[in-house]
Amino acid sequence: MDTFRDLPARIFYKHPRLLAFVFLAAISFVAYVNALPNSFHFDDVVGVVRNPTIRDLKYIPSYFTDPSTFALGRTREWRPVLQITYALNYSIAGLNPIVFRVFNLLFHLGTAFLIFLVITEICEHPPRKLQSDSRVPVALPALFAASLFAVHTANTEAVDYIWARSSVLATFFYLLAFYCFLRGPFSDGRSKQLPWHAAGLLSFALGVGTKATAVTLPAVLVLYEILFLNPAGKSPPRLFLDEPRRIKKYIPVIAVFFAYLAIRTLLLPRMFTNIAAAREVSSLSYLLTQFRAWIYYLKLFLWPHPLLVDFAGFGWSHSLWDIKVLLSLGLISALLVVAWRVRRTKPLISFFAFWYFVALLPEASFIPLADAVVGYRAYPAYIALAVIAAMLGLEGCLWLWNRFGGSDERNASRLRHLCVMLGSLVLAALIAATIARNRDWRDGMTLWSDVIQKDPANPRAYMMLGAQFLNQEDYENAKEMLEHAIRLRPGRSHAYVLRGYLNSRLNRHEEALSDLDRAVQLDSRAPYAYFYRGELHRRTGEYEKALADYHAALRFLPFYTDAYLGLAMTHLEKHETAKAIEACTKLVGIDPEDRRGYDCLGNLFIEQGRFPEAVALYQQGTRRIPRDSGLWYGLGVAHEKNGNYEEAGNAFEKAGRLTSETNQRSPIMIPLVE
Repeated sequence: MDTFRDLPARIFYKHPRLLAFVFLAAISFVAYVNALPNSFHFDDVVGVVRNPTIRDLKYIPSYFTDPSTFALGRTREWRPVLQITYALNYSIAGLNPIVFRVFNLLFHLGTAFLIFLVITEICEHPPRKLQSDSRVPVALPALFAASLFAVHTANTEAVDYIWARSSVLATFFYLLAFYCFLRGPFSDGRSKQLPWHAAGLLSFALGVGTKATAVTLPAVLVLYEILFLNPAGKSPPRLFLDEPRRIKKYIPVIAVFFAYLAIRTLLLPRMFTNIAAAREVSSLSYLLTQFRAWIYYLKLFLWPHPLLVDFAGFGWSHSLWDIKVLLSLGLISALLVVAWRVRRTKPLISFFAFWYFVALLPEASFIPLADAVVGYRAYPAYIALAVIAAMLGLEGCLWLWNRFGGSDERNASRLRHLCVMLGSLVLAALIAATIARNRDWRDGMTLWSDVIQKDPANPRAYMMLGAQFLNQEDYENAKEMLEHAIRLRPGRSHAYVLRGYLNSRLNRHEEALSDLDRAVQLDSRAPYAYFYRGELHRRTGEYEKALADYHAALRFLPFYTDAYLGLAMTHLEKHETAKAIEACTKLVGIDPEDRRGYDCLGNLFIEQGRFPEAVALYQQGTRRIPRDSGLWYGLGVAHEKNGNYEEAGNAFEKAGRLTSETNQRSPIMIPLVE
């Protein structure tokens, strides 16, 4: 019986990597399968749903050279690797959120498995062996750390939120690069170093090409060398001064680092200035606030509640003498001191304690960002906490073993089973909490209602709920939510844009214009305010003002197809056909999967008697969007005008079939919110 009971353990010890991957895949699937059909949310709209540059693989080269392709928003970033994954997802199944989330989950699983590989790689080789007691193979705590990370509820935002893929993907490449360096130049010659070194450099380049958070890898490598490749225990300066040859392996990494900085400086020369100027908080206040955030992320890992998509209630700290800042600094200092003091006896715990703080530095230090706390920012830092939790759990099990197990194998076996049972209970509880949290991400109504329930004074939540009601054409509730948002935060433009759009839908032109003017006054760089004010001016016949507003929107969003359509309609109403054709052509060129461009340009071609061009255009449209009945109908009209009656009949028949099958209803265009 004992032999049969120990069979799974023996199989695991024989094939640890395969069994670890299968186990991690199974628990990750159980934890996140109910999240896969959830809808797109918040920045998913500007970055994915309405971003025309991910809908055609022809844009991939421009991801490396044009930061304006990043999203249909004002944010300019250089993350070409991230954008390529979005474009690949779209090429597979269009805007199917399941495909996008499967990619998120796969990279999350990959990161968890890399945790297992990294820990076993560090601990399996003398003199860095975790402990000399062979009764607890290192694969077990490594697997628990990886499992803890895989299903931890604090990571749900990074996995559920498609726009947070930047953190998931960058962390995957970051950890992959670290593992490759462990196998290569940091391996003490145990393996062929050159291939692993090259793979590490490539992974690091992919990481920084995904998100700037990956830039801290060189610091982590130096930290690893100080703690694990320093048998004499020399101080960091003395270690490299006495043995300058150690520096050689860092040269390629530093070269990639500076190449990345050069690219960012060239493409985003005013990035940091613009961020600091556009925010309501100084660099000092942001840094003081982040001291609290570091401890808050730690608290969320220990007890993941409340989890919010927006932590508006966290607040800002503006003084070093703020009691919360002082307490946070005291706790941070204590943790760092303890980590340094145990560096010789518990190097793994010490290393990952420093990892936690290093991983947070790019987004949680002195460079002001829009929000004080964001759930997915801590994703790479939670690797460290998962490992530390597993190692402390192992220490606890070994203490119990030595205290109560003794030499009695029966007692030792019971303690092993007790530790496994306790670990399983922790994982089961986290899986249940993760499944429950996934339900909050089902759609915009559930997500923002959850925020209001947990933080009733959150203005963004009311604004986003207002947008949801607008989408459902529930104008009464939309008005209530938007006015509540404006009362809570009257100095932000977004809610005014939404309320202006609502008023324009209700034909309250004066109220709409007042709201949109106010939005522009509060934020002179608000492209959606300009666009919807342009729409209002066009509807009231003020064409020159409309054109000025459309062009203002396009200055900030060069790929804003709505604005090109507005230009075309305005020029058409002014009987400026050539300019209307130019705008429609631009629309089709930017987004060949936007049916409005084909209708706009096709109708103009037909009006001008350019029937063969209209036929060719509609044929292009039906190839790109074969299920659109309107485009097939337009193709029928173009064929009919061109004298192709049989082809016209076939196109009309196709349009009729599609109309009856899909019962198409054109959605209203809700203003985007960043």
